[in-house]
Amino acid sequence: MLFAKKLLLIPVAALLAFSTGCLIEQEEPGEAPEVNVEPGRLPEYDVEGPDVEVGTEEKTIEVPTVDIDPPQRDTQN
Repeated sequence: MLFAKKLLLIPVAALLAFSTGCLIEQEEPGEAPEVNVEPGRLPEYDVEGPDVEVGTEEKTIEVPTVDIDPPQRDTQN
């Protein structure tokens, strides 16, 4: 782990020395190139989905009961 940190420190130090050791001035403004692009077309699809019938149905479901007996608290101090 220590070796990896030292190995990473070398390029960072070189970049820092390079960026602070030179003077950069813009000579002329830049501009984006002109590009002519024609719009494309999306393909057409004919999709037929299945016939789906949705409805509700009433059902009775037995649910188990739960009986919880909490422990008695000691009332003596």
